[in-house]
Parts: sequence; C-alpha cells; structure tokens
Amino acid sequence: AMVRYRLFKETRASKHYLAACYEPQHDGIVFTPLREDACEYVTVEKAAKIARELTKLHGDTIHIEVSEDVG
Repeated sequence: AMVRYRLFKETRASKHYLAACYEPQHDGIVFTPLREDACEYVTVEKAAKIARELTKLHGDTIHIEVSEDVG
C-alpha cells in the first residue's frame, strides 16, 4: 500500500482540499471539496511544511489527512 498525505481546511459543512490550479490568474492554490482532485504529498514532512506555510499565508488552519491506497 502507498501512503500519501492530503492537506485540507475545514468549514462548518465540509472539508476543502488543497489542489493545484494552473490558470494564469490564480496563485497556484485552490481549495476543492472533491477529495479526488486534491494534491497528494509523498512525505509527511513536505505536507507539514506546506501546511505551515499556507496557515501563515491564509490564516486558515490547514490539516493533514493520511491517504492509503490499497492495491
């Protein structure tokens, strides 16, 4: 099984996952309610580094979710 890490922020209603956004008018960051569109990190250290940076930049607490692909 392969372990990956996703980042998300919580709203009252749901989780919103960090996803990449490649449109020129965006800063490369977008949040999506769709788990399958989320960015995934290979190491927890990298996920934690990005989570800390985003928390500082955006003021929202960014959480880490562990994803284990079976198969």
